[in-house]
Amino acid sequence: MPAVRSVLGTDVTTAMARSAGLLREARSIVMDAVQPIAREATIVDGTTAGLRLDVLRRCSTALRVEVLRYVLRRVVPGHPPDRDGTERIMTLVDAETGSRASIGRNLVALRERDTILFVEDDTAGRPIHVAIVPGATYVVGSRTLRVDMVPASEIRLSPDPSEAYLDADTVRGDLAWRTWQDGDRFRPLGLDGTALVSDMLTNARIPHSRRSLQTVVCDREGILWIVGLRISDLHKVSSTTTRILRLAIA
Repeated sequence: MPAVRSVLGTDVTTAMARSAGLLREARSIVMDAVQPIAREATIVDGTTAGLRLDVLRRCSTALRVEVLRYVLRRVVPGHPPDRDGTERIMTLVDAETGSRASIGRNLVALRERDTILFVEDDTAGRPIHVAIVPGATYVVGSRTLRVDMVPASEIRLSPDPSEAYLDADTVRGDLAWRTWQDGDRFRPLGLDGTALVSDMLTNARIPHSRRSLQTVVCDREGILWIVGLRISDLHKVSSTTTRILRLAIA
């Protein structure tokens, strides 16, 4: 400080203190504008947090940056936003659905239809492929699949999407529980033709952040069940069904 005073004068300390006070006041004014917008924009669903795009689009560029920084500090603790990370997230406002930007520390910002979500980076996750047989339970990560063979007379069909009831006599070859793949097709219940699994996920509004976790059950000829979503018309239970393959996911 003596060197600074020798160049700028003895009043420099007072001027610097005054400037710091003005900056604090300006910051307070900015926060008064940011906080109500951040509260309106923030989405928290369980362990997933995000931002509403319609709210962000109403903001100026500078205000968007401040809202992003404010929200990230509070909903993604331990991941302080740097300038580059904030700018990467900013690009998602006008990006295509499914676009993503790295936040760091195994987190990504993911562009959905109407939101930007902050989720764990699942790109390192390995696809699953498990051979399954009736009478057993299979566990992969946090997911559990129960497979049973039951006489049709003992079953009361349930609309629960976590369960599937299939005509066991229509199954061809070994069964497998696996991650869906690009290009997978199957014949949805109630339709004459086939459909892409990717289109089924889009129509069901499955978030892009969850699609890499979506699994299917298949035999050697194709997909029997998009797990938790839709069974194949080729394997539906009918009045002539005698044995039912029951699948339950948890």
